[in-house]
Amino acid sequence: MDFLEEYTKNKNEILKEFYGLGYAEKMIHATLSERTKAALYLKGKVQDVLNAFFLFHELIYGSVDNDTADKFSEVIKPLNELADEYLILSIAENISIRDFKEI
Repeated sequence: MDFLEEYTKNKNEILKEFYGLGYAEKMIHATLSERTKAALYLKGKVQDVLNAFFLFHELIYGSVDNDTADKFSEVIKPLNELADEYLILSIAENISIRDFKEI
């Protein structure tokens, strides 16, 4: 396989993965409360954004070096932390409204 064929094959695989990202959509079918499901969906969307940056960078430059990976991780960190806060809040609210007399 020559360079152009290899490049085209690699590019097509990256694009397929790029357009197929969907961690968030998988959360829709979870058997959880609507708030927790929504919080997990949000967390999945954050992961999708991070993965999209990695894939797009790989598509343009061929690979992701450590500095770029660190840069992406730092940029997404506040969003991950916020999504985690929402998730913890949702779980805590679900626990607090349970009637433990049933147990």
